[in-house]
Amino acid sequence: MAPGAIVIYIDPKSSGFTELGSWLNSVHEAVPGVRTAMKLEATDTVDAKERPYRYEYLLQVADIDAVNDGALEELHAKGKTILNRSDWNLFRSISFDKKPDFDDSVTPPLNMQLVQVGMAPRNDPENIADYHDWYKTEHMPFLAEVPGWQVGNRYEYLRSVGDKAEIVRPFLAAHLYDEVNGLGGPEWRKSVDSEYTKRVQRNCVEPNHRRTWKVVG
Repeated sequence: MAPGAIVIYIDPKSSGFTELGSWLNSVHEAVPGVRTAMKLEATDTVDAKERPYRYEYLLQVADIDAVNDGALEELHAKGKTILNRSDWNLFRSISFDKKPDFDDSVTPPLNMQLVQVGMAPRNDPENIADYHDWYKTEHMPFLAEVPGWQVGNRYEYLRSVGDKAEIVRPFLAAHLYDEVNGLGGPEWRKSVDSEYTKRVQRNCVEPNHRRTWKVVG
């Protein structure tokens, strides 16, 4: 089994998640092995070019290899009556970290903050290995020191279904923080300003794609 995630970006024709209950239930039922489902609303600036979606439905699944693209394509088609568009991005989990007392088996509390960062390191074996080493030996330990940090997931992109409007990078990190947290503070700055981080960034072939969200259900 290969744990993973489905990042579903949605653009509702009505306001937010209020009229999507039946459709979201059908998504949950059609995707095998859903562990948790999280409704998210953007806290960053939504713009047509790089961050077109205001809402995300994030599914953690027990086995991403068991997810059938045909079923997702059918859900995408059915959603057109209530959505202007939607993206369905599939990722395989490559690392998972959390605070010992955080329960990741249930949907996180409302208003927790999720930061997702897509990265595109140059695709050669030595550079990819350096990216993984950086994350494991420095970046993740630094982020774990940020006040309010609770969970860190990292994924490798597999494929997409749907309208493909949002930027996707080969690797995605997703970190969950308490509503009151140290993002932007000195501990966080240490994680982004180190020489190792700067080297990894220089060896990326595309800019990072960063989105920030709050849990709304």
